[in-house]
Amino acid sequence: MERLNFETLEQAVAPVFREMQRYGLYVNRKAWVETIEVCRTEMLKYQKLAMDCLSGPQHLDLFGESSLNLNSPADVAGALSKCTNPAEAQASLDRYREMAKLVQTYGATFIEFIDPISWRIHAHFESTGASTGRVSCHRPNLQNLPSDTRFQACLSAPAGRAIVRADYAACELRILADFSGDASFLKAFEDSEDLHTQVAINLFGSPTYREQAKAINFGIIYGMGSKSLAASLQVTQNQAEEWLKQYFKKHPRIKAYLDWSVQEAYAKGYAQTRLGRRLALNTSQDISRVAKNMPIQGTAAELAKLAMVWVHRRLSQDFQEAVLVNMIHDELVVECQEADQQQVAEVLVYEMERAQKRICPRVQPKAESVILPYRP
Repeated sequence: MERLNFETLEQAVAPVFREMQRYGLYVNRKAWVETIEVCRTEMLKYQKLAMDCLSGPQHLDLFGESSLNLNSPADVAGALSKCTNPAEAQASLDRYREMAKLVQTYGATFIEFIDPISWRIHAHFESTGASTGRVSCHRPNLQNLPSDTRFQACLSAPAGRAIVRADYAACELRILADFSGDASFLKAFEDSEDLHTQVAINLFGSPTYREQAKAINFGIIYGMGSKSLAASLQVTQNQAEEWLKQYFKKHPRIKAYLDWSVQEAYAKGYAQTRLGRRLALNTSQDISRVAKNMPIQGTAAELAKLAMVWVHRRLSQDFQEAVLVNMIHDELVVECQEADQQQVAEVLVYEMERAQKRICPRVQPKAESVILPYRP
């Protein structure tokens, strides 16, 4: 790319997405079908346990069968209020719903997308599927695969091949550090410290408040106010307001950057990423929230796309049997020869960090890889 902006980036990444779609993501179809059947069995088991716990005489029809609808919030709430063991009932209900969602989302409809011969899914990626420039995927959505280890095991490479995955560490927080120039954020990333722990110590005086600090850090990125933060942390709004006040007192450059983002958005009528993608704003939006979040989320998408371009180029030059097979926002997935897995992992991390440094030069870049070998 002679001149890097969002337009030249989209032109460069388009053929990479086309090749990724053509090659497809390998899925062990047999193991996936078996896993769905296991989930279906679990679903029926916990459905019966929940029904047995919740069904009273008032839920029996003329034939003595339960008429309770587990998918009706009103029915379930009423049954729970009369249940003698609500904790057990709720646990069974939660497990039933979890299994039902897996079966519904990743069952027959999903399996239809797995080629019965090659066992590959050729999904459709939209490089600008979101208004921020974030990538989306459909038919099916490979960016929202189940985290359940039984399903993840089905995503291993075919024989003789390996899967190498790499993702950005604290991607959006690093972008915030670069945009704002906050010294403590930049130092934490430079020294490879845990940012949430550092914020907990600075804000609360103890690392035990790490989860609260994490919620505030990410809440800041998504333009969360005191009301939403209070709900997230289950504290009063006054408490959340005080924490935000202290947070911005400790990190004045972050507050200055966020305030500037909102002022610029109101003045220009749009929010903008580092590479110049613009999102026009209108009165139906929460302009303050969008103005704070869009530049960060959109820039995260840009550096991931730039990484795709550079990774694809290196693989084409040095590892012609290695190919990108999935992109999950800040994570890239490559399939390669088993003998090349370590070198490919190094290339993946190097090019991802180089892309991050190119777009966000002030902050220390960091990508981490994991190798998933063939599983018979």
